[in-house]
Amino acid sequence: MENSIFNVDNTYSIFLPKEYLNYKYMINCTADYIDLIDTPSISSNSSYTYIRVYTNREGFVQERTANTGYYTTTGYEVNVSNSFFARQDSSNICITAFAFLFVIILIFNCLTEFISRGGLFKWT
Repeated sequence: MENSIFNVDNTYSIFLPKEYLNYKYMINCTADYIDLIDTPSISSNSSYTYIRVYTNREGFVQERTANTGYYTTTGYEVNVSNSFFARQDSSNICITAFAFLFVIILIFNCLTEFISRGGLFKWT
């Protein structure tokens, strides 16, 4: 893969809901959000629809409409995905789910100690 506009070899994927996967051309990028359009370029004096994807709130997308004015707008292609692992908080969700599962198994083992010594999962 060649270098992207971010000057890195492998860029991350932007998480989008399934209905917005065709918006893959970036026209604006800030620390808080990324604006995406669905075509590589937009001609002058036309209106277009774009989406604003907020980087600090996963899956929050706003549809907006704008006018190009007297210039042509060109978008840069970026990686978009609706994969769970493209989310920035996917590791936090997985860690919380495994911790919750461990606590449930521990509670289940404590409850089954009344039936069998050591519970269903005998530690020794």
